[in-house]
Amino acid sequence: MVFVLENRQSVVFSFLGTSGPEMPASVFVTLSLIIGFLIGPMFSALMKIIRRS
Repeated sequence: MVFVLENRQSVVFSFLGTSGPEMPASVFVTLSLIIGFLIGPMFSALMKIIRRS
């Protein structure tokens, strides 16, 4: 995580033909980590609910 936060190289994020603003790579990696922390437990809870039905 320390290496990620020290990486200040600017990159442009492109996804499905849409490109975002130029930002440091650490911003994209940190946002991906946070989104993963949010989506993972939600997906797990959804799978538990589906299995009970």
